[in-house]
Parts: sequence; C-alpha cells; structure tokens
Amino acid sequence: MIHISWNCQGLGKPLTHSHYVDKIRKQFGFSRGFNVDPIPTVGGRNMAGGLSLWWKPEFHVDIILHSKYFIDTVITCGNLGAKVRVTWMYGPPYYSEKSAFWESWQGQQWNDGMPWHVIGDFNELMWSFEKVGGAPWNQNRNKFLNDFVASNNLIDIGFKGTSFTWFRKEFGAFTLKERLDRGLISDDWLMLWPNSCLTHLSLIGSDHCPLLFNSCPTLERKRKPFKFESFWADDVECLPIIQNNWKKFVFSLQPSPLASKFISLSISAF
Repeated sequence: MIHISWNCQGLGKPLTHSHYVDKIRKQFGFSRGFNVDPIPTVGGRNMAGGLSLWWKPEFHVDIILHSKYFIDTVITCGNLGAKVRVTWMYGPPYYSEKSAFWESWQGQQWNDGMPWHVIGDFNELMWSFEKVGGAPWNQNRNKFLNDFVASNNLIDIGFKGTSFTWFRKEFGAFTLKERLDRGLISDDWLMLWPNSCLTHLSLIGSDHCPLLFNSCPTLERKRKPFKFESFWADDVECLPIIQNNWKKFVFSLQPSPLASKFISLSISAF
C-alpha cells in the first residue's frame, strides 16, 4: 500500500471548496473520494480546515467516523485481500481545542487488533529536538501526542528525508522548523509489513512537506565487491582453478563469472 498525506494549506479557500477539489481529484485519476468541508473561522468571514481523501477503485474504503480533525477508515486492499484501519489526522492547531480532542481518544478501544496506521499533521511535537527556532520548548506542557501513542500502543515509524515537516519563512529565511507531520503504526501492522517506511518529500506549494508512506518498499540490495583473499593462494587448488577459468575466458566470448572478476581486478599474470 502506497499513499500520500499532505497538509496542502488551503482547503478553506474558495478555490479548494469541495466541487473544485473533486474536479482536481478526477484530473489526477482518482475516481473516488470523500470530503470534510471547511468551516467558518471566528467572525465567519473566512473558511478554514477541510479534509479530502482520494482513492482508486482497487481499494474499498469504508468511512467509519469523521470530524473536522480526522477521517477514520477501514480499507480493503484488492490485491492483498487484507483489511486495515487507516486514520487520516489533522490535529487541532489551537491550544484551546487540544485537550478535548486528545482526551476523546483516551479510554476507548481504538486499537482493536486490526492493523492500524495513523498519518497526517498532528500539530503536536513529541520531543524537544523536533523543533528548531521560535520560543523555547516547554518541558511542562501537556504531551498530548506522547499520551496518544502510549495509550494506543502505537509506534512512530520514523522517516527518511529532512528532519522537519513544517517551516515558517520570514524575510526569505526559515525562522522556525518543526516535525508536526508523522506516521504511526500498531504492532499488528508491523507484523504484516515490517519494512513499512515514511519519506518526507520536498517542500512545494505549502509550508508542510508531503508524507509518502509505503508498506512494501523495494529493498535495495547492494552488490558486494569481489575481494581476493590472500590466504586463497596457499590452497593447492587455487592455481589450477584460476588457470582453468582463465583459459575458458581466452577461448570463449562469454567469460566465466570468476574470470570476469579477475579481469576487473586487472590481473594479467601469475
């Protein structure tokens, strides 16, 4: 399973209201989707928030629960036949709303044994080193995300790429960097897809980096260089093997693997 989570900054703007979002979704080849409309800001002049989930026909997506801060889904993967739970998160950006939201995740059986993956912009930090710039890290503040991870037995999957996912830019320079976006997985997910990985993609068109999640990445296997061990020369069979393979190369247009290795070492005489 491969998916992207991105706070693209702007679902509340007129250009990104649902009918525009659906038009863009179809242009990108996603035939199905689900939207949570943006809501009016204080005063009602502008719109803010809004979530949009897109998927292709090979996935069957059931929307279990949704709010302005998350979309909770059960996804059936057509090629795997497995059911997994994926929660697409946008944590409250305002401190006044954080306590009620994060407390709603406590004491409930959210992690019910189905492989579970939570991804998105949590608008929360877990550790002091996830922030550079701005006001000093407050060690005494509520650690909402840490409590959420611990109470639901989730694992921070880590990442590849830049160390931060959100950037504040002022006068042409980044004055604040934070890791607000991340991916979490359950033990059950890890058992099925132990090589799952998350990549922070390049910053473009938003102040948040897109997150690329891959449950089955292609593992790069580096070819080990051939090395001639000096103690081989003490073996009585060493010289005959080399001579035999060398002759095969001389009289054949397709050298043996061993002969090719010696040629790459520029060995010309024994």
